Amino acid sequence: MTMLNVDTLDADGAIREAAEAAGLDRGDFLKKGALAGGGLLVGSATFSGILSSAEAAISTTKRSTRNDVKILNYALTLEFLEAAFYKQAVANNAFGNNAALKRFAEVVADHEAKHVKFLKGALGSKAIKSPKFDFKDTVTDQAKFAATAQVLEDTGVMAYLGQVGNISVKGTLKAAGTIATVEARHAAWIRFINAAIPAPKTFDVARSEKTILNDSEVALFTGEREVVAGARRIMEHGPSSMVVKLGKYGAALVTAEDSFWIPAFPVEFVSDPTGAGDSFAGGFVGAVAAHGGEATPEVLKLAMAYGTAIASYNVEEFGTERVARLTGPEIVERVRELRRITAFETPDIALKG
Repeated sequence: MTMLNVDTLDADGAIREAAEAAGLDRGDFLKKGALAGGGLLVGSATFSGILSSAEAAISTTKRSTRNDVKILNYALTLEFLEAAFYKQAVANNAFGNNAALKRFAEVVADHEAKHVKFLKGALGSKAIKSPKFDFKDTVTDQAKFAATAQVLEDTGVMAYLGQVGNISVKGTLKAAGTIATVEARHAAWIRFINAAIPAPKTFDVARSEKTILNDSEVALFTGEREVVAGARRIMEHGPSSMVVKLGKYGAALVTAEDSFWIPAFPVEFVSDPTGAGDSFAGGFVGAVAAHGGEATPEVLKLAMAYGTAIASYNVEEFGTERVARLTGPEIVERVRELRRITAFETPDIALKG
């Protein structure tokens, strides 16, 4: 198995330095991401760790010229990544004998190099340093290159979209906008080559720094294998708390002072785990919304229980079949059962020594 993580990708540590230059201590990765040997699975977690390093410094409530600089450095971080990726792929003939993929790689490599030059010119002395990357065999293997390019381009579009509302100066908006539309064309182009739907959604969802991560994403993002340590490193960049999904082991809520852990509900038979994480996230967000969006520690703990309950129903049948039939009383009953099987009271035991 080939793992493309932050330690291998950030070959010279410059990503961390770039993050510091953008106003951070340390630098989604995109969504579910490992590059796995034969059957390639590329996910957003691989690249968004780099993006999050710059993104975390951006204010979503206070617009200013200073904030615009951070947004442009966020864009420059993405463009450094894309430019290096395509440059190396073209140099290695990663497109093989696929003429359409070759044309795409060469054109996009030229575009990304010019985007870097444009953003560096706009930022002047405030531009962050260019990191060095190690993309492993995603820039030599044709199938992996094509799949990774699609993930990278889709992420770029969402990344630019996610910052539109944070820009204060018209000139900055124009600079970002002229690149964002081209990135969207890149995304549609590589999707067409990969026989994927070029425009799969009516509306795109902006990428945000506010997200529920899984333990693999935390590890890829921070280099930390311990959940609490990794979550708190991410929290250094702004979040006051982190929810980390742990797959079949449950989930963890981490704050600056404490952590709360909840196990997965023990179903008798797992039919299909696909979508369990998304079901958890949906239940979690829904529970918080039901409390008026008040994200107190107690509300977050309860929300984790509701997310866990819904995820447990999700795995009992294929796809969303079980969740589609789910009723409110069923969810409440499973939350109560979860509370019962995880609670205990016992007097202290007098231990010797």
